[in-house]
Parts: sequence; structure tokens; C-alpha cells
Amino acid sequence: MKQIFFRKGQVILEEVPCPTLTNNRIIIKTKYSAISTETEISSIRSSGGSLLKKAKNQTEKVKKSIELIKKIGINNALTIISNNLVELSPIGYSLAGVVEDLDYENINEFKVGDRVADAGNQYAYHAEKVAVPKSLVVKIPPNVFLEEASRVAIGAIALQG
Repeated sequence: MKQIFFRKGQVILEEVPCPTLTNNRIIIKTKYSAISTETEISSIRSSGGSLLKKAKNQTEKVKKSIELIKKIGINNALTIISNNLVELSPIGYSLAGVVEDLDYENINEFKVGDRVADAGNQYAYHAEKVAVPKSLVVKIPPNVFLEEASRVAIGAIALQG
């Protein structure tokens, strides 16, 4: 299965294993995923910046890094920080698709074939399939296009604001 990641300012398409079904999860075959021009594009751009620029913009991470250095020493902390800087980061948090599989023991409000939208950072990635908690999934009414429903998280953020 294909999934989109980013690293050091670059967007990367990778082949990854399909998600597996676990408790209270729904496997969704993605039809559309929405790209947030503000959140996602700025994350990609900032990932390619210099360490000094990142430090200025992410003071909380700097504080955590200092605490890590105090706790495990500078060499061990630098190894962990360096590894985090080169890891691929998944991206996406709003999509629409079709239920492909689900935890039948714990989920009865959805069924295979249902048209659904998913809003969830760390779940609704730009990927062919995702496994998400049922609490982040909503059925799409028949009169709503999947493409429109894929913006569910972006709409919810706007409403909250």
C-alpha cells in the first residue's frame, strides 16, 4: 500500500504494509484525503529548515531536548535527536472513504461498505488505507460527495475557531 510522508522538506511516497485491524478500529479504504494548505504545507516547509530556525520556532522541543540531555547525557540525547530528524513523518488528518473491515465484536454502528469520513491526526493519513478508532469516524449522508466529506477535520477546526 502507498502512503505519503515527509522528511527534511521533501514529500515522499512510500510502499508500506497495510494497517492491521485491532480493538475498536475501522479499516477505511481512502477515496479522498484533504490537504491542509496551512498546517501540512508549513510542517513540510519547516522540516527542511536549519536547526537554529527550528529551535527558534519550537521552544517547547528545545526545552525537552535540554531535559533529555540532563537525563541521559549529551551523546545519547544527540543520537536520539538526530534519529528523529531523519525519520519519515506521516502526514494527513482528514479523509473520506469506504469501510473495508472493522472490529465486529465492539463496533455495530458501522458495516463494510459504509461511506465514512475520518478526522484524526495520527490516524487519517494520506494513505490508501487507514485503521482508525471508531470515535473518529462518521457516516456520510447519501447526498454528500466523498470529496466534500474528506474535508471534515478542516471544517471542524473552522467551526471550533
